[in-house]
Parts: sequence; structure tokens; C-alpha cells
Amino acid sequence: MTRSESPSKLGSTTALLTIAFAVALLLAPGAHARLKFAPPQTLSPVGEVASTPSLGVDSQDRVTVAWWRLAGGQQRIESVRVGADGVAGEVGTLFSNASDRFLGPRIAVASGGGSVAVWARDTDVFGGSDQDCAPEPQATCVQAIHLDANGQPAPVRTLSSFDTPERDPDIVGQSDPPQVAVDSLGRATVVWRRTDAPSGDHAFSSVVQAVRLGTDGDPGPVQTLSGDGAGDPTLALHSQGRATIVWPRFDGQNGRIEAVRLNADGTAEEVRTLVERGRNDDPEVAVDPRGRATVVWSETSRPRRIRAVRLRADGGPGTVRTLAKGSHSPEVAVDQRGRATAVWQRTIRAKGSGALKFKVQAARLSRNGSPGAVKTLSKSRGFDPQVAVDRRGRATVAWGRLRLRDKKGIERIEARRVGARGKPEPVQTLAKAVGVGFPQVAVDSQGRPTVAWVVSDLSVGGLIQSARGRDRG
Repeated sequence: MTRSESPSKLGSTTALLTIAFAVALLLAPGAHARLKFAPPQTLSPVGEVASTPSLGVDSQDRVTVAWWRLAGGQQRIESVRVGADGVAGEVGTLFSNASDRFLGPRIAVASGGGSVAVWARDTDVFGGSDQDCAPEPQATCVQAIHLDANGQPAPVRTLSSFDTPERDPDIVGQSDPPQVAVDSLGRATVVWRRTDAPSGDHAFSSVVQAVRLGTDGDPGPVQTLSGDGAGDPTLALHSQGRATIVWPRFDGQNGRIEAVRLNADGTAEEVRTLVERGRNDDPEVAVDPRGRATVVWSETSRPRRIRAVRLRADGGPGTVRTLAKGSHSPEVAVDQRGRATAVWQRTIRAKGSGALKFKVQAARLSRNGSPGAVKTLSKSRGFDPQVAVDRRGRATVAWGRLRLRDKKGIERIEARRVGARGKPEPVQTLAKAVGVGFPQVAVDSQGRPTVAWVVSDLSVGGLIQSARGRDRG
């Protein structure tokens, strides 16, 4: 303290600085910002039917959306790029065919802007296929297409083809589409469930397979990862190219959840069993920046539960934890600090009437995998939740909802952001119409979420819409 400064004057100065600092915090951009979505925009032309969209974001905050659409008897795999300003470009057709059935597509976007879209194609559903994906007269093909940073597509590549009993749902049921993820170098990993009926009867095999695509889209050799009895796989990639792949598998008595890691060079490590007793299905996986995976799944034994486990950096599983009971359809995303946000649909049977009520719930898992408190995000009849997490650890959750008092069957797409400390912001309605559903969500580097969904209505047809969110003070 100098001779000219008195203690009272210094105290006053300190108080003023404290007040000024507090005011600055209050006025800082985003200090009390809440997520606000713009009105929805239509991305696709109208067709008779459209599929669930798939979307990914590149390092320039451009969102690429892909979907399947039936229009005028022609089936199309299409995509569009939405710029960082939220303006959609022209729709491009990646593949078209008049006679086959398609599952997918799914798309993954590299940081540099290139992307890979994958789908399954059944050549013996409607008849008359041109058979360009396989020599067999009855086959399912796994196909992929690589788009460069400017969105220009390369030729379609067939990754695998096999005779499948999927066209008879009494034998094996419906498979999910192939899944794809892209690392920071632009290399894609594609996984799928291969089903074969070699004898033509009700005996069939079911295994998980994978292939690594180079930066130019050229595929390497196909690898079989699982034993027989495997279900549909899913995957997540570490930034350095190591993939964690999980799937359910029925061993004859129990429904296991299994996992394997593919190293950056494509070599597979040992398959690990995460849980081996009970009835377990629908696994989902996310990987943090240190390479630790969080896996969630549904245990369908009574009581129905959501389960989770954190895999260590060496791939070994930690403690299996229960997140919720009476729930199913989990999804998971992980932030930069390794905290996972899991969401799911809880089903409640009302006393007296026996009517089913649905709610979307969520829980945050710490870096060591310990779950926090369960939070209910939606009102009654919320279903099919999806989640994405931004760099600040804020989770945006989107879901569909049907209000019972809507006599005309109007459905809603709703979304809600959960802050980094777990506090939910208000629910927002993005769209409401007959036939809206199946929302998907992705978040860019600035924390702006994009939600895309499908509209399927006899009076409108099938089309894809989306809405962009941003912080508003």
C-alpha cells in the first residue's frame, strides 16, 4: 500500500472490482444462454415413403444428412449438406434402384468434410433386380459410397454379399442397417450382421463382420468378429482410429453382450464378454478422448433394466451398473472429460386402467462410470430418445411424443438440453404433425445441435425435415 492509499479507499476499490467482475459474468455471452431452435426446414423432396435420417458434422460445422426415399416407383439413397449457417444445399442422389429393398443408409462424416454412407440391399424382395451387387440370384449386399470434401460421390462399392433368410421374418426377423464410423484421418470402419441359410431351411447362422475402408473408400478384407448367434452390432471410434464394436449374442441359454476392439491397422483384439447371463439386447457404445468406451444395453429379463459398463483403456470391462428399471431403448454419448450421458425410454403401466405411459429419462455417468441421479426429461408418451454431447459437456436429447388429447393423432418432435452440471433446460417443440418421428441429433463445434426427423403421412407422403439450435441470451 502506498502512502496515498487508505485502508477504506482500498476496500472500496476492491468492492467495486468485485461488483464489476460479477456484472461481467452476468453479461458474458452464453452466461445464461438457453438453447433455442429455429423453425424446421424441409431437406428432401416429397416421396411416398422416407426412412429415418442419418447425420454427421465435420470440422467446419457443416452437417451432412442421408436417407432413403421412395418416389415414383424409384428407390433412392440421397444426401444433402447443411452449411454452418444452417442453409441446406442441393439434394444429391447417391444410388437409385427400382426393385430392391434397402436398409439404411447410415452416414459418418470425417473432420475434413469427406463422408461415407453405407446400406444393406436385398435383391429378392420385389423381384426383377438387375443383380449388379452380387452374382447370387437371392442375396443381401452391404454397400458403401465415399463422398469427398466437396460432397462429390465416388462409385458405389459392394463390401459383402450373402444369402439371407431375412426376407422371411418367421425365420430370423429384421436386421438393422450396417453401421459406420470415421476416424480423424478419414478411414471408415463398417460393421454388420451377416445371416446365412445355407441349407434353405429354418437353420441359419448369424455372425458380426467388419471391414476397414481407406481414405479413398477402398475396402480391405472382411473380418468375422463373433461366434454364431450374434445380433446387430454397433460401434464407436477413438480419434486415432481404434474401433470398439459391441453386439448381443445368444449362446443357447443366455443373451450375452460382447465387445471387441479393432486397432488402427485393422487387427482385432480378443473378444470380451461384458455380461453373460440373462436376456440382454440393444447395446450402444461411445468412446471418450482417452479411448475408454461406455456401453449401455437393455436387460429384458424381469425386471427390465438399463445396464452400463465402462471399459478401461486396455479394453477390459469394469463394474456393470444398473441405471434404471422398467426401461429400454438406451442411447449414450460421451463428452471431452469422459463423462457419459445415457438416455432411455421408461415404460409405466398406470394403476387401474393398465394403460402404458412412456417417458424419456437420462443419467450422467462420471469418468469412473458411476451413475448420477436419474432425471425425467419428457412428459408422458415420450419415446425413441437420441442424444449428442458438445465440447462443454452439454447433452442435447431429442425424442418423439404423442399427446393423448390430440384426437387427430398429431405427434411431436421435442428436444431438451441438459447442462454440463446436469440441470435440464426447458423442453422445446421442434415440429408437430401427423407422422413425424424417429429424430436423430448431432452437435457441431460451437455446441449447436441439429435435429433431423422423418415425416410419414398419407396426405403428405414421406420427407425429411431438420431444425438447428443455437444459444440465445
